Amino acid sequence: LKRLIRRIASSRAYQAPMAATPSDAAAEAYVYHGPIARRMTAEQFIDAVWTITGTAPSAPAADVLRMKIEPGQFENIDVEGQWIWSNREGTPEAGETVTMRGVIELSGKPEKAFGAVTADNEYALFVNGRKVRDDTNWETVEAVDLTGFLKEGKNEILIGAKNGGNGPNAASAFFEMRAVLAGSRAEVAGGTDDSWKWTSQALDAKGKFAKPVGDWAPVRILDGKTWSAKTMPQIRAALARSEGAGGRMVRASLMKSDLLMRSLGRPNREQVVTVRPEHLSTLQAIDLANGEILSATLKRGAANLLASHQGADPATLIDELYRQALSRSPRPDEAKVLSEVMGSSLSGQGIEDALWSVMMLPEFQLVR
Repeated sequence: LKRLIRRIASSRAYQAPMAATPSDAAAEAYVYHGPIARRMTAEQFIDAVWTITGTAPSAPAADVLRMKIEPGQFENIDVEGQWIWSNREGTPEAGETVTMRGVIELSGKPEKAFGAVTADNEYALFVNGRKVRDDTNWETVEAVDLTGFLKEGKNEILIGAKNGGNGPNAASAFFEMRAVLAGSRAEVAGGTDDSWKWTSQALDAKGKFAKPVGDWAPVRILDGKTWSAKTMPQIRAALARSEGAGGRMVRASLMKSDLLMRSLGRPNREQVVTVRPEHLSTLQAIDLANGEILSATLKRGAANLLASHQGADPATLIDELYRQALSRSPRPDEAKVLSEVMGSSLSGQGIEDALWSVMMLPEFQLVR
């Protein structure tokens, strides 16, 4: 398949100037004069935005196995993480809420990183101050892509865990991660163990504490046979699935349709649609111009690019953006305009405006 794509993309026929779309009457006597432009589908557009901005979800909504499972592959995976609890004296409160903290140090930049997480009953996972995933069912284990979250050096892992019910019930959590460092085939593993700490202070929605924590205490590890029996097969499956996925980005087609995707033409139901609207509608223009979903995505993407290009020259980022989005370098007039948009130094707002400017180009939204 890769050879076929390379053959097509490098051909003179594909690289020829785009021809006008033939009318229905002329289609019967069609003669090839060059590739015909076609708008990207909703899923293709969202995939392209996620790829450039690094804002793809950490896990798909659809439980699709993107790998081949070998017999016994799950059973052969060693799991280092353990179920951990708070070490509170006395009877825990009903609906206990705690925060678990662990520090995992990596000797190099992770080329690929993934993990598995769950909690009894619900959790929110934050890695280096950024939210990765949350869930409210302890009987399910979530596979998470940590490639864009972990870094070289010390990594802070925070899990806000909360138990349910009206009676005394301690909250517990489980986390396991694997990372492959750049230039190395060795896999680094880590997870919840007796080195983790806990506090009764809860995290807010952004993973922050209301005040500095002064009561970090060692966690407690109990006989977790009940929890392990229920979740260990899922934990091994999640690790195997993440490892086999090869760090591939989650695709929009595996996520639930949102208002932006529906506006761009994704069917409301998962049904076969052979033809989608080719012309830009008023609703699509509004959503692309100032829609909340796209705006929030570009804002997060700008923050990601700003973090990964600290101290870089704006011209370098502009060239990278054009090469990734349009497969070419910017023309002098284009580089001048975006340089004025970004300013003399990189900023979140400047990058956000530049991203929007490039993604609104017909050259970006039309494919051959």
